[in-house]
Amino acid sequence: MSKTKIYLIIGLFVIAGIIAFAIYKGIGESKTTTTTTDGGTSSKTTNGIGDLLGDIIAFF
Repeated sequence: MSKTKIYLIIGLFVIAGIIAFAIYKGIGESKTTTTTTDGGTSSKTTNGIGDLLGDIIAFF
């Protein structure tokens, strides 16, 4: 094999690892935003990717 192919394969594995780690860290995380005004306090929860994937899996 040529060196170019070896570097390409190693690079693809590194990129795949980075993407897999980012997805792993993002699953299940949710974000709660709290807004305080003179009229009171309101909270809004945004579900993470884990909730979306759960809904997709439950569909099948």
